[in-house]
Amino acid sequence: MATTYNDALLTDKDKVRASLGDTDMASPLMSDEHITAVLVVEGSIMATVEQLAHELVARFGRQPVTIAAGDVRVDYSERLAVWRELANRNTTAGSGSGWGAIPATYGAVAVDEYSRRSGWN
Repeated sequence: MATTYNDALLTDKDKVRASLGDTDMASPLMSDEHITAVLVVEGSIMATVEQLAHELVARFGRQPVTIAAGDVRVDYSERLAVWRELANRNTTAGSGSGWGAIPATYGAVAVDEYSRRSGWN
């Protein structure tokens, strides 16, 4: 499975990864294929972010949020809160409003409604 990310946010997949914080390709959260499949099913960038945020909460919600080894303690609880907020923010936007209504494209993105709203040109 491929995992790619471009900081220039040239594709919808890159925009989805950036929204989810999935930008470390040494340890990706989602494969390119999965993101693309959800983009096709959901039909918009923000609906895809919402769905994938729900998936991440479900996946990581089953794992311990704090890990301790000796004197070192790592707390991962905030990542769940961020993904929950993303999922809930998009859900409360409602159908036909906000970014959820912006259609996704597959490949390089020209200046479109998403680009104008987010400042990505």
